[in-house]
Amino acid sequence: MTISYTTFIKHASKLTKHVGEARPVLQGVFHRAKGGALIATDSHRLYKATGVYSGGTDAVINPVTGETIDGVYPDTDKIIPDNPKAEFQLESIDRIVPMLKPFSELARYSRYEDKPDKKGDQLIDLVTAFKDLITKTRKNYVPAKLVIGGSNGEDTPVSETLRATYLLEALDLFRDAGYDGATLQYFGETRPIVIIHDELLALIMPVWTF
Repeated sequence: MTISYTTFIKHASKLTKHVGEARPVLQGVFHRAKGGALIATDSHRLYKATGVYSGGTDAVINPVTGETIDGVYPDTDKIIPDNPKAEFQLESIDRIVPMLKPFSELARYSRYEDKPDKKGDQLIDLVTAFKDLITKTRKNYVPAKLVIGGSNGEDTPVSETLRATYLLEALDLFRDAGYDGATLQYFGETRPIVIIHDELLALIMPVWTF
């Protein structure tokens, strides 16, 4: 199964719309002839699909207007890590996404503030409990946790802080692509996580908190 061009572009536009005028080339989706790849990034996360683009030349195209954007797209392959410390199988993504939506909303509510955090700013912790991979709300927030995957290997401790919206939207990408499962790769608490299945990849950078 290969993700459709239309589906990828729809989700890529969620990244590119947040890119400011300072980096106009990132407002577009990179259509790379080599490998037929489509790539989108806002510097905080990245989506990549191979074997989708059938054009013979490289191009950066605005996913909303369809216009070509001039400029050299960065070499994003350099930021995709390899040799993960642990891998977790995410099964039944079609069920995880609806559960993750209200979970992400809870992550906005601190016990000590009258108003919730802004949407898109809420943070969650990615941790392990034995061989389960869990997302949980941060300390001093309304407590909640959600098991999203399991490991078939050794029990490797995981500690990572992510934006809840980024994880939700990445999993929604895989769901819309028609995948029921994917693999989440963990490389360390200061490195990005990668979600991958066949030709589709999503990368999310961690959030450093003090």
